[in-house]
Amino acid sequence: MLARLSILNALLSRQTAWPKAHLNLARGLTSTFSRFDSLKRNQKSEIQEARPKRVDGETLRISKSMSWLLRHGAKSEGLHMRPDGYVSVKELLGHPRLRGVDILMLENVVKTDSKKRFTLMFEPHAQEVPGSSSEPNIWWIRANQGHTLSDVELDLEPITSHLQVKMAIHGTNPAAWDVISKQGISRMGRNHIHLAEGFPGAHVVSGIRSTSKILIFVNVKKALKAGIKFYRSSNGVILTPGNERGFLDPEFFQKVQQVSGKRFVNLPWRWFPESCRPPEKKVSARRPPRPWKKPRKGGALAQQKLEGVEV
Repeated sequence: MLARLSILNALLSRQTAWPKAHLNLARGLTSTFSRFDSLKRNQKSEIQEARPKRVDGETLRISKSMSWLLRHGAKSEGLHMRPDGYVSVKELLGHPRLRGVDILMLENVVKTDSKKRFTLMFEPHAQEVPGSSSEPNIWWIRANQGHTLSDVELDLEPITSHLQVKMAIHGTNPAAWDVISKQGISRMGRNHIHLAEGFPGAHVVSGIRSTSKILIFVNVKKALKAGIKFYRSSNGVILTPGNERGFLDPEFFQKVQQVSGKRFVNLPWRWFPESCRPPEKKVSARRPPRPWKKPRKGGALAQQKLEGVEV
């Protein structure tokens, strides 16, 4: 593209030898190529911005340890967790999994996390945490979502209308879709099912994996009418506990798309109520073929004819 622009600009510099019609055409092509080139550069920068930045091994280790402790293992590891999910930073850094990590390293992990998994909070008049030293604990940290601890109540924004949500997408893989298409999306031991309010990219940082090959679009309006509750976390993830079994049934799926390279292909899928589904064909067990013996000349049939027996 740049080569074409340079050639056109070089030719336009000799515009005295050009007919007027050819000159106007060259100017039009130059402006078109310029707009296309700028659009391509903007798209490239958006793609680069959307790609997750590489994380060094030590930062990844700290982030995974924090995620496990703040989402799943705080109680079993003896960490005091407030009802809103916050844990004292001083107490957290004293855990063996985070040995050698100081508050500056922890703050760097929180700031550079691409999915905004954690919230670091400063409270100058925080109360003392039981079991800790007499020094007041003024730094607190929590995971924004993904808990399996049932007694954690996060300050989530309730969603009461489908107009509050642009879209709700759950990302998965083809193998899991075979199960989800029949039984629905499961919480998988967590407190909520995670949905994203858009496609993975610069404006959607959490709630969906960038490697998802199957995108399930949820009909929030229909689910709200059926009594399913929805919330929005502080980092923009749409959360729902599902029904009483912890599932978001397939009847609330609006459409399903498969990601194929840069294309989004609609899957030929549609949900039917149990009463409208055609009965499944029963496949009967196949009988083994009967052994066939070629009749010999002068066999039993010929013997019967000789004896005058009616065949």
